[in-house]
Amino acid sequence: MYFAQKDAGSGSGIQSIPKERKPLQDKGVGKVMAEYTAEGLNGNFMVYRDRPLVRDKNVIVYGDMSEDYILYLMILTTKKVTAGKTAREIPDKIIVQVLSTDQSKPFSSRMVKQFEKSGLYDALDIGIVWLDKLNRKK
Repeated sequence: MYFAQKDAGSGSGIQSIPKERKPLQDKGVGKVMAEYTAEGLNGNFMVYRDRPLVRDKNVIVYGDMSEDYILYLMILTTKKVTAGKTAREIPDKIIVQVLSTDQSKPFSSRMVKQFEKSGLYDALDIGIVWLDKLNRKK
C-alpha cells in the first residue's frame, strides 16, 4: 500500500509517498488518495481522515479493514438541490452501521451499532465518533 498526493508546488501531478510514512494530516476530502492492492481491492480510493472512503451506488464503506470496526452507510433517499442552474441529487436519509471486521463471526452478528441520520455530513460525523470510540477499546 502506498499513499499519493497532488504535488501542488511543481504541478507535476501525483507524487508517491513510501508506505512507512504517514499520509497527509489534512482532514479534508480530496487531498489524499490511497491505492490498496491486498485481498482483491484494486484502484484508487478517496481517503478521509486517514481512512479509506469507498462508494458504490448507494453504499459507502468507510474505515480500514486492519482496524476492529468499519462504517457501512446505506443511502435510502436522495433529494434534489438546485444551485443556480445546476441541480444535483444529494444523500438525504442514511442508515449507518458500525460493523466488526472480525471475519470469524457470522455476518449477522458483526453489527455493533446502527442509527439513521439525515444528510451525509451528519451520518459520517456521528459514525466517525462511534468508530473512533470502538476502535480505541482493546
